[in-house]
Amino acid sequence: MILAIDTSNSKSSAAFCYNGKIFLSKDKEIGRQSETILTHIDNVLNEAGVKLEQVNGFAVTIGPGSFTGIRVGIAVTNMFAMVTEKLIYPISNLELQLIYSKPQKCKSIIDGNNQNIYVQEFDEKFNTISEGRFLNLNHLIYSQDEIIVISDR
Repeated sequence: MILAIDTSNSKSSAAFCYNGKIFLSKDKEIGRQSETILTHIDNVLNEAGVKLEQVNGFAVTIGPGSFTGIRVGIAVTNMFAMVTEKLIYPISNLELQLIYSKPQKCKSIIDGNNQNIYVQEFDEKFNTISEGRFLNLNHLIYSQDEIIVISDR
């Protein structure tokens, strides 16, 4: 039973899977991560009928994304892990997007604003081919290889 926390984007969310059912709580408004994440966590645990002490660990997104949002998520996760003495499982948003991918070579891309992107390449088994990079769109090199692109937009 892992509690997942995401505050790295413009909206925060918490998710929890218990007895095969997924419980999710997320923002409707943009930019209120620090004000809403604790409410989301409380919502999913209450809906599942589980106390924080029963959680086996915590997953948290570590970016790329909003610098302040990432810090909020990591701080909350560290606090819960310290209190419960449970493990933290950090996950990159570039890796997280692979959930929507079929097993094939692909590039995960996230908008970095101002014609910049974050990009990371993975093989058919979702092993990392290249580390996540921050690139300007003007400096992209196009190849002849057929690569599936997964984007957050």
